[in-house]
Amino acid sequence: MVNSKISDLTTMVKENKNFLTENVMDKSTFSTLLKTLESVSSECSIKNRKLGYGVQEDD
Repeated sequence: MVNSKISDLTTMVKENKNFLTENVMDKSTFSTLLKTLESVSSECSIKNRKLGYGVQEDD
């Protein structure tokens, strides 16, 4: 569940890149945010596999 929420947030950030970089943050901050979200999503997937959840997502 956490991983799906992070995935949803990552998608939302990508879809709103222009708005975010023009009104909320600079491009460097946007890039850092996106990389962080993708890294957290990856870590969640790795931990789920190590815990034996396979491709399931944790709550």
